[in-house]
Amino acid sequence: MSTHTHYAPSLEENRIDLGSRDEAYFSFLLDKISDLLKLLKLENFIDIEIEVSNGKTENLTCNRRRKVRTLAGFFKPFISMEPNVKGYKNEEFKIIKILDANINGRILGVIWSFPCHPTNLFNSKLISAEFPGEIRSSIREKQNFSGLSVIYMPGFAGDVRAYPPKRRSFLKLIRTLLQLSYPVKYYRFINKEEYNIWVHSLTNSFWNRE
Repeated sequence: MSTHTHYAPSLEENRIDLGSRDEAYFSFLLDKISDLLKLLKLENFIDIEIEVSNGKTENLTCNRRRKVRTLAGFFKPFISMEPNVKGYKNEEFKIIKILDANINGRILGVIWSFPCHPTNLFNSKLISAEFPGEIRSSIREKQNFSGLSVIYMPGFAGDVRAYPPKRRSFLKLIRTLLQLSYPVKYYRFINKEEYNIWVHSLTNSFWNRE
């Protein structure tokens, strides 16, 4: 897995321009991890089996860093957080199913990874579990187990977001040709219906994997 957090105190010490490591938080986190491991040792262990599978979506995500210009500063291009359909991305997802080895077929949990930022909701003022929550609900429904543990890991999603709906217009064509920055409406889901179509496609890829 590869993951990160935007707003917790820094734990790194060798990243340029990201600030210095917060030693107090670093020690606090180590203590919390240590406490969890000690509690884990007190649990009753059981034999398990794991099933590992993988799949791939097609054109559901895109690179989210694009070189753009403004008319006022046309000769000073910069990198903007906008869709770059030609940029590198990885659309593979991985799934680990955890089963009780002593009770045939009894599922204990699912861990899955998909390299995409969950920053795609059509309304920025809503708090949501986003597509990880939608996949979790789908897994629980298919397994008929409402309390099933489902863990999502974002994978190497640093430069990847959902592929926006294609919005064709003459102005967008001009902006693309001149490498001008896009308005937000060109690369965000603008309503629940658009977002649900994207989530439905992701869910289908999840269940129809090889």
